[in-house]
Amino acid sequence: MGMRFGVLGPLEVVRDGVPIVVSAQKQRIALAALLLEANRHVSVDRLAEAMWEGRDVPGDARDSVQTHIRRLRRSLTDDAGRRLIHTGEDGYVLLTDPGDVDVTAFHDLLARAERATDPVTESDLIGAALALWRGAALADVPSESLRRDHVPVLDEQRLRALERWFALQIRLGRHGRVIPDLRRATADHPLRERLWEQLMTALHRSGRQAEALQAYLAVDRLLREELGVDPGEPLRRLHREILTGTAEQSYQPRQLPADVVPFTGRKAQVAVLDGLRGSDRPVVVTGPGGVGKTALAVHWAHTVRDRFPDGQLYVDLRGFGPGDPLRPECALEMLLSGLGVPDDRMPAGSVERSALLRSVLAGRRVLLLLDNARDEAQVRPLLPGAGSLAVVTSRNQLRGLVARQGALRVPVDVLPPEETRRLLSGLLGREPAELAELADLCGGLPLAARIAAANIGDQPLEGYLADLREGNRLAMLSAGDDEASAVRTTFDLSYAALPEPERELFALLGLVPGAGFGDELAAALIGRPLAETRGRLDRLVSFHLIGRVARDRYSLHDLLRIYAAEHAPAAGAARLHDWYLHGALAAALVLHPDLVRLPSPAPVRTFTDRAQAAAWLAAEHDNLVALLDQLARTGPGEPVWLIADALRGHFRTTRRPADWLLCLQAAFTAAGPGGDPAVHAALHLGLADLYSHQDHHEKAIIHYTAALELGAGWPELRAAAQGGLGVSRRRLGDPRAATRLERAPADAMARLTAGERKDSAREALPRAKGCMTALV
Repeated sequence: MGMRFGVLGPLEVVRDGVPIVVSAQKQRIALAALLLEANRHVSVDRLAEAMWEGRDVPGDARDSVQTHIRRLRRSLTDDAGRRLIHTGEDGYVLLTDPGDVDVTAFHDLLARAERATDPVTESDLIGAALALWRGAALADVPSESLRRDHVPVLDEQRLRALERWFALQIRLGRHGRVIPDLRRATADHPLRERLWEQLMTALHRSGRQAEALQAYLAVDRLLREELGVDPGEPLRRLHREILTGTAEQSYQPRQLPADVVPFTGRKAQVAVLDGLRGSDRPVVVTGPGGVGKTALAVHWAHTVRDRFPDGQLYVDLRGFGPGDPLRPECALEMLLSGLGVPDDRMPAGSVERSALLRSVLAGRRVLLLLDNARDEAQVRPLLPGAGSLAVVTSRNQLRGLVARQGALRVPVDVLPPEETRRLLSGLLGREPAELAELADLCGGLPLAARIAAANIGDQPLEGYLADLREGNRLAMLSAGDDEASAVRTTFDLSYAALPEPERELFALLGLVPGAGFGDELAAALIGRPLAETRGRLDRLVSFHLIGRVARDRYSLHDLLRIYAAEHAPAAGAARLHDWYLHGALAAALVLHPDLVRLPSPAPVRTFTDRAQAAAWLAAEHDNLVALLDQLARTGPGEPVWLIADALRGHFRTTRRPADWLLCLQAAFTAAGPGGDPAVHAALHLGLADLYSHQDHHEKAIIHYTAALELGAGWPELRAAAQGGLGVSRRRLGDPRAATRLERAPADAMARLTAGERKDSAREALPRAKGCMTALV
């Protein structure tokens, strides 16, 4: 803590929180003189004058001053033991941090307040300066000359600072709080008309007009009796304005939109918002379009109106709309007008308007609901100072507000199925159990649910459900001619707001068949480096068009996927198919090099080890299955059977039979009944392996046999099929057949090895060993 000194009140010396008593009067005077001129030279003559007042000055005054200073030095050292009082040319100087001496700190704080551009900051700085005063300056320092030379100046500086502070409090709407302080100030300084004017203003703005008029009568009588003069023009004008009702008043706006009925769910988010009691930390309610951000914010605002007795303001910032976003200066004008600022007092620039907004709001409890924000730059000028609360809704995460303004982010996602059913039930008056499928088709979006309910009305539910199932869900989820209420329009606005690079990526992501995707796939789709792609993905997350589910994994809502795919270029599909094909082939080469596979192109990607390949397959498993199912219907077919064949080892390891069967069925569909026999042979081998792993050996035998028949010119595949067939025969209790089949893989292995086809021979080896082990 170091040394602290005070002269704005009784003389004070404190080291590390412990007072140091300087009892000798001459030392107290010398110390006060040095502190009043801290870090400046004080001559011996000036010290002597202060210490002896020109009376009884000793003949050796210089030596006496030196003696008192020497004694002071022993008491005044810093934390390192260094002396604070130094000898200069014909005098002394006390060197210390300006903030360690209250009078120096007082002047420094006032200077900083004059430079402040924000009235709240200015008020705080002046308040801090005034708080340094502990009583009358130099109250117990026995030096008339010091008090004569310094105290009147300090007192005037204090009074002016006090008047400026009162003016700021009134400007900031804190008039009610300062009335007791103003009454004390007018009692202590009854001839300061500015203080009386401020007292009258504070009383009037607090709704106490009669007391304001009484205050005028009091100062009018006082000035006449004491000085024989009338009050000055500012006081007389304020008196007339109060009498005529033209004095400026404060406003209490009530601008919230109507509450949303019915409001369902969002208990976790409401709990977070309720926890803000008494806080002025900005809040960002963020989520995708149509998810119910505004409904949540408006509903919560209605429930806490009583916490904001000075008013509630609402502005639609039009961040995502058909026109341009609302400019900050226009939004500020709307807010200030709502607070009662007349046009002739409206500053021209956004910086000045922003400062005035904070000035008008400071000291009041006002709720600002800033709806549909585009970005941080639009919101920052609208934020109030301490005391009021801003709740911002946006499809953008507004991370800059979180980082720089400490905003609390409240994410809003799609409703869970049960909440969607409850919302639909409230809208349609039907039991939630009847509405399960409709809730699913609405994708958890409250906007979609409300549109669906508006479209259904009293009509039969089944017909609308059939239309949703069979038609374009985005087209069906629109409310008649009201384009602004359509889910598609909501998505259109978000899409149009994207920069072109993010728009390109978002459209291509609509081609991803599964629920999630990784950053490597995104990079492949746009053909850009991974670092650049991650930046684009991050911005899409900020716009709530995709979600982040892991460090390098993302998700896309199914309705958004439908929308994005409509904007995807045709070339993107080929890149998607190639990425998954080459990934599956590369993983198969690393993880299952012994398995026979269809001839395929050399993969353009590589995996460094088995762990990396296995991790890729685990992450992309669902998308691979979904892709094959999709391509079986739409084509092209070749990637389907090549990927299905490459995944045989993966499925043998992971044992996910339902997905394995789905992939093989998709491949058979893509290959067609009259397709390449080798392709069908490979697929039958995969299907036989699937049934063998499920112990359905009768079915396995059928498909191993088909593989043998179709793979007549493919010895590697025949060896693998014969080995599998032997295992199934053995499992079914047919050792003789197993014995015969046991020899076939072994012979095939020998022939393949002799022909330097060692990789293809490896799959026959475990088949042969399995058959021989069963016979032991």
